[in-house]
Amino acid sequence: MKAVNLADHQCSGVVQCIHCGGPHLSSDTKCKIVKDYRAALTRNLLSNITSKNAQDPNNKVTSTYNKVFSATTSGMVYATAAKSTPMDSNEIISKKLDQMLGKMEEESNSTRQALKEIKDELKNRYEETKQQVGLLEDKLKLFESKYDKFCERTVTTFKNICESLLNPEGTQGRDWKAYWAEQVKTCTLNAKASQFLQHASASLSKSDYNLLVDMLTEWHATASISDLCNRWKQFQKSDEHQPNPFTHILCFNVRGFKKRWGEVSLLLKAHHFDIIALGEVGQMDWFAIRSTFSNFNYFYQRGENGHGGVLLLVRNDITA
Repeated sequence: MKAVNLADHQCSGVVQCIHCGGPHLSSDTKCKIVKDYRAALTRNLLSNITSKNAQDPNNKVTSTYNKVFSATTSGMVYATAAKSTPMDSNEIISKKLDQMLGKMEEESNSTRQALKEIKDELKNRYEETKQQVGLLEDKLKLFESKYDKFCERTVTTFKNICESLLNPEGTQGRDWKAYWAEQVKTCTLNAKASQFLQHASASLSKSDYNLLVDMLTEWHATASISDLCNRWKQFQKSDEHQPNPFTHILCFNVRGFKKRWGEVSLLLKAHHFDIIALGEVGQMDWFAIRSTFSNFNYFYQRGENGHGGVLLLVRNDITA
């Protein structure tokens, strides 16, 4: 509410313009009276500058002037215009626009140059990566070709070894080393060899593969077939079993009896164990147990998980 003395003024808290009475601040630019005043002030300034430039064709600023402009709205005076206005405001605005355009052009040029450098760098890296990928593809093709040839030759040699083991005298004769040297040189690529290798790798376990390597090593290291037969004769099953006053016990943590039953069988035949205690047997193959250990009674205790379990084998003719 209005009061003559400001000390007696009590604010109502309601925003109200003193010019138009609207619900906004008196200095707000959305006030209609303020807008009209600013428009009138701009027109007066431009009209005075235009008339002054027309009187002075050389467009030289000779002096500054102070003049009060009034904009009347609803019969009220709002404010006075600013003093010391420069004569050539168009020139000042033009210079500022030129400066802004110059800065924008500099920024545009620098941005364009940076984008060009990035584009060139990406192009160079793409070409380098493309060359490296091409080299890797060529190396991969060469490796695959060599691997296929190696597999073909290995499978052919392995097949010939199996045939020679069945009938060594008929296939090799006495000069068996020269025969195998000739076989390695003359082995040819075969389409069925790769399939045979896949079946062999899928069916053989690691222990069986190591056993096969030992057999091939002894085969090439022996001077004659008779010496090789004498060496392998010790692994034949003996028909006579001599009584032994001691009880032989084998304790073996097999960690998967289904895959390592061949090792247990070889140990049993080599040392003639009376009792065999196997730990961590895992999944059981009862057909292999009955066929391999036919002279043993077996006792099985299931484990807490799929990898556990204990298998105890006791020979039937053991002496108490």
